[in-house]
Amino acid sequence: MLCRRVGDFVPVGAPLIQTYGGTASGVRAGGILRGMILLGDERTIEQDPAFAVRIIVDIADKALSPAINDPTTAVQALDHLSDVLRLIGTTDLSRSRWHANSRPVPAW
Repeated sequence: MLCRRVGDFVPVGAPLIQTYGGTASGVRAGGILRGMILLGDERTIEQDPAFAVRIIVDIADKALSPAINDPTTAVQALDHLSDVLRLIGTTDLSRSRWHANSRPVPAW
C-alpha cells in the first residue's frame, strides 16, 4: 500500500509503502516496490503528471489576475489543459496491472 502520493512531501523516517503478509511473494513484492521509489528535491512533470496540470492552472489563474490581465495566455493555457484532460479521459487506465512476481506492466 502506498502511504504517499507522487509529489507529496515526505518527512525523514516516514513510511512510503507498507506491505502485508509475510509470505515469500510479499517480501519479494516489497523489494520490487522499494526499487521503484525515486526521491528527489523537487517535483517533476515527468514523474508527477498532476504537477503539470497544476502548473497550467496556475498560469491561467495568474494571467487573469488584475496585475497581469493577459486573457490570451489564459485561453491558451485552458486550451492545453482541455487537451490534456481529453487525453486522460480517453485513456484506458484499467489495463495497467500489478503482479507480485514482476514489475507493474502498463498496457497503455
